[in-house]
Amino acid sequence: MGFQEAIKTCLTKYVDFSGRAARSEIWFFVLFLALGSIVATVINSILFGPEITQQLRLSIDGQGTQTQSLVQRQSYNGGWIGTAFSLFILLPLLSASVRRLHDRARSGWWLLIPVAVSAISMAIVYFTLVEAPVDMTGLPRSAAIPATISVPGNVSVFVTAWLISFVSFVVLIVWLARSSHPGPNKYGPNPNEAPQ
Repeated sequence: MGFQEAIKTCLTKYVDFSGRAARSEIWFFVLFLALGSIVATVINSILFGPEITQQLRLSIDGQGTQTQSLVQRQSYNGGWIGTAFSLFILLPLLSASVRRLHDRARSGWWLLIPVAVSAISMAIVYFTLVEAPVDMTGLPRSAAIPATISVPGNVSVFVTAWLISFVSFVVLIVWLARSSHPGPNKYGPNPNEAPQ
């Protein structure tokens, strides 16, 4: 299956979660998603310009002296155009991913494992946050920086939650990248062996 055929197939099967998808179908569609995001970023930057953000930078030197500065940054992102593209492409990407898992003889529900693990990890981190004071001397009054910031109370919990999320995502990517389950399975015929 070529690049154009994969895009056409995924967009034609916009919300079709049944059947199987070849490896080339999902990965060419992911390539289309990446290229589309780049195009959306370029178009958004031409039409609306860069996004300007202000950020508080805190640093502590070897003697424990805290210094702070207000940093202004310009960034280019997809903006409204990128968001619209992402929303348009979300359902076909999910359906193609489910069909790809079907091709590996796995239920499409496995796609939710990284999402569930990430949500649980974020909840653990959220409930272990502690407030840390921020020294506001020397900052302009217009900076509107809160007097305290939330930081993870236990770094090992934060790192463990992040690692579990990362590993579950990598396992899903490996499943999506492996070759097709040979022959037909309960989800249908092998897309590489089925007559076109």
